[in-house]
Amino acid sequence: MMNLKLIEKLFILLFLGFSLCAVQACDDDDDDKFENVNNNNDEAVDLGLSVKWATCNIGASSPEEIGDYFAWGETEPKKDYSWETYKWSKGTDHTMTKYCTDSYYGTVDNKAMLDSSDDVATVRCGSNWRMPSQMEWRELYEQCTWSRIKNGYKVVGPNGKSIFLPLGGTYEGTILEEYDEDGNLHGQYWAYSLGYEDGDEDFDNNDASRFFMANEMSDCYFGDADRCCGLNVRAVQEKGGIVQNHKYVDLGLSVKWATCNVGASKPEDYGDYYAWGETTTKSDYDWDTYK
Repeated sequence: MMNLKLIEKLFILLFLGFSLCAVQACDDDDDDKFENVNNNNDEAVDLGLSVKWATCNIGASSPEEIGDYFAWGETEPKKDYSWETYKWSKGTDHTMTKYCTDSYYGTVDNKAMLDSSDDVATVRCGSNWRMPSQMEWRELYEQCTWSRIKNGYKVVGPNGKSIFLPLGGTYEGTILEEYDEDGNLHGQYWAYSLGYEDGDEDFDNNDASRFFMANEMSDCYFGDADRCCGLNVRAVQEKGGIVQNHKYVDLGLSVKWATCNVGASKPEDYGDYYAWGETTTKSDYDWDTYK
């Protein structure tokens, strides 16, 4: 009988120890949890910022997956990310056929922001999704808490909700460059405008804006990359609603504000110009033509 009671006590102690370890393991796993919403649905994560963020990269089925790589302005992945295969050039970085504001780089159309038909986030996920702007990437970087876990970063918004951004490297030609010059894992994500440096109003026509994510948070930065390179894409969704086909945002003021100027398709587009009291655009704005 003594031996049986001793065995029973040992069994209880082992059971309690196992339960304690299991609870501790669950507590540790909580640090790595984030919202798990499929970015191909109409759902998005509101981090408490100006836009909602998808939980997965385009082409990924879970937050940790890298997803597909895209040249800027293209909507399909491919094997070779070079100027020779780039959709909007004639094979070089000075023969652009679209999104060009300087004749030195190609045929000028004065487009600096992606059309919806060339925005892979819109094409893949629907009309209420798009690529982020560089300012929206900056907002995510500066107003959220970033933690290096697994193969990327957990990003916690001001309201406590989170997303995960994996480090997937960059395609240059046919080669996937997963590590930087110091041998550390890195990732890059496109924004929807042509490339330009802070404080510089002139676009660099053969580059597009991107956010570079380094292995260390202090080494992350904003800049640009050759448009032909293959980068990952994370979609965003406008907050607010739609009135008569125009998106609006409730800023907590007496009225709601449209997200774009009249005649613009995106917030950073200039849109159309009007004389006061007139409802159509024209080529000559002076007293002789004033309605």
